[in-house]
Amino acid sequence: MTPNHWISDIYMINNTSWVNNSRLTAPFINLLKGTNDPRISTYAMLPGSTSSYVNGDKTPANQKGYPMFGQAAEPRSTFSTSNKNTFGKYDAPYIHLSYAQVQFQLAELTVRGVISADAQSYYESGVVAAMKQLYVYGPEGEISEAQIENYLLENPYAPSNQEDALKLINTQYWIEAHFNWYELFANMRRSGYPDLYRTEASAAGYQLPKRLTYPSSEVSINPKLQDAVSRQGADVVTTAVWWDVD
Repeated sequence: MTPNHWISDIYMINNTSWVNNSRLTAPFINLLKGTNDPRISTYAMLPGSTSSYVNGDKTPANQKGYPMFGQAAEPRSTFSTSNKNTFGKYDAPYIHLSYAQVQFQLAELTVRGVISADAQSYYESGVVAAMKQLYVYGPEGEISEAQIENYLLENPYAPSNQEDALKLINTQYWIEAHFNWYELFANMRRSGYPDLYRTEASAAGYQLPKRLTYPSSEVSINPKLQDAVSRQGADVVTTAVWWDVD
């Protein structure tokens, strides 16, 4: 079990080749399509082949996410995978911590009253930075100023209460941190958002994991590990870390 299997925007179907294995999830694709997010073509494409990783259809309206729980009836080739020319490149950049993430964190600190500032300004600055930074993935990662402006107009920062604001901010954080699976797993547990996976899991009769278990190598060489387990709770995926919002 890995975090991207459960709560990220990528679903690893089995241990076969990447071509028939990796698919973008339905919650991720549906959100991008539902908000007319211009990043969808940078992130996604329909597979161009079932035997080799080649260019495919990148038309936003045609993208389709893989269901998170249970096997889909349709062939895997009908579900979106990573754009071969951007995130799907073998030498694609990996962003560990971005300016956009910091802007979203500052927006949340403002909403929580930790700092005195304008949450909307930080939020919009984060969205702009998140889209502009995609240029590092090549020409297909470039988002125009007009596209960014239209996105913000169609999806304004207009929360009705604090929880709504936290949902907006951390959902954008989730989109921005695409491919950084462990950060997504951590921030979702910390903030509780987006709650798309928790809702789908509950409806399907599943419980999302709260942590990763210790690897066998750690168990065998760390004499203090059991002391930690006695304080934190059983070494199972349903034991919450201390900072889990739930």
